[in-house]
Amino acid sequence: MSSCSFEELVGPTLLIGKGQEVYTKDLLKDKKYVMLYFSAQWCPPCRKFTPLLSEAYTAHKQYTKDNNIEEEDIEVIFVSLDSLQTDFDTYRSKMPFYSVPFANLWLLHIKDKLSSRYGVRSIPTLVF
Repeated sequence: MSSCSFEELVGPTLLIGKGQEVYTKDLLKDKKYVMLYFSAQWCPPCRKFTPLLSEAYTAHKQYTKDNNIEEEDIEVIFVSLDSLQTDFDTYRSKMPFYSVPFANLWLLHIKDKLSSRYGVRSIPTLVF
């Protein structure tokens, strides 16, 4: 995806579940494929696509578990384009994948940097 590290791209930590933080470098160190999912709660096409992506992601994770595949080679990272923390929290709670923390999206300008870097002009957008 890029010659710089994912830690430089998405920040030092990512969120999962009810807001637990994990270190980006630890989570992504052995991943072959990392997808960035640009989306927002206010976007009707996003609200239709997110459940489909979530279902495919969960099915892949279950497949690797059921078939004793030790290496989890795919990860999805949610990059929110929401403007309010409450919208971000509500929308993120419906996703099984990791996300860039809301504060980092704004304070570190991550959403703008990533959108520019990968030419995101509309959402939903999934970058491989």
